[in-house]
Amino acid sequence: MGPPLCVLLKSKVLFQYDPDVFRGGAVERGGESIGGGSGRTRGIRTPRETANGILPYLRAMKPDANFANPPELSSLRILRPTESTPQCYRAILSSGHIASADKNLIALYPGAYRPGIQVKGCYLIYDATKNSLSAIPQRPDDTGFLAGAGLGAVVLRCDGGEEGAYVLGELAQVQGSDCSEAALYTWRSSTAEWVTKVGRLPPEVCTRDRLFLSDSCFSFGGSILCWVDMFKGMLICDLRAVLEYGSDLEFRFIPLPEDSLPFPHRNRFECPRRLEVFCSIGCVRGAVKFVTMDGYGERPSNEVTLTIWTLLPDIYKWKKGRAVVPSPEHA
Repeated sequence: MGPPLCVLLKSKVLFQYDPDVFRGGAVERGGESIGGGSGRTRGIRTPRETANGILPYLRAMKPDANFANPPELSSLRILRPTESTPQCYRAILSSGHIASADKNLIALYPGAYRPGIQVKGCYLIYDATKNSLSAIPQRPDDTGFLAGAGLGAVVLRCDGGEEGAYVLGELAQVQGSDCSEAALYTWRSSTAEWVTKVGRLPPEVCTRDRLFLSDSCFSFGGSILCWVDMFKGMLICDLRAVLEYGSDLEFRFIPLPEDSLPFPHRNRFECPRRLEVFCSIGCVRGAVKFVTMDGYGERPSNEVTLTIWTLLPDIYKWKKGRAVVPSPEHA
């Protein structure tokens, strides 16, 4: 039996120690041990030293995955090279959060690191085909932008080129701008460096009465990065011309269906429950799907209906599927 075509994973990934994998191992940085069986570190105290030490520590980590066919839940954990997390990394490296996925690739934030905040860190890319883990350094001018619009790292597999090649994109608002200016950072595995481009956001994104906050991010169409605010809509950017010809950034806003969410005012702070419980969006077999559970938490489970919307790629309009009642074993 071959590997599953798709898997279900928890968004939180634990960092754990396995003595059979890292028995007596250590990570070296400039001739200085920053890991090992005891988990003690020496001489790493300043924020710069901590940031410099995180990358080799993360690069010494190894993935441990167990994939199963849905609806069975698959598992992914990251094995750290020390029994206890070094003190200076403890707030950063207890676990990771899955930011996005594309085909065989998963992008993770280690610990509390997010762009634009004071916590130092970097990104992790897991390749399920190779069962490998890569660490990407944080952006060099991380504090120069605000991580407002598009708080989320989007990974995109590059087909047709070097095997295993990918692009990681991170979007942030420019600090001090009128909220319509945004910077897109891209990391290409083929060049191993960050490239920054600044562009203008659509007017629907930069309204001052309701900031764009990304609830989900993903890629689709082989070149398009997407950030979704469930209370506003989708912000997309096609990277094809940007990567091939150095073209300017062009963003596009796609509103979500007017009657798609089961609460009336699209106000994030009035939403009675977590969004991920009753709605989800992503790319499924090449098509963008938006799923809502209508009546969840308000009606008996046998009266809850499931509606699937499909984005028509040529005109970027939504096509509504018929509402269905989930079977009891999946309700």
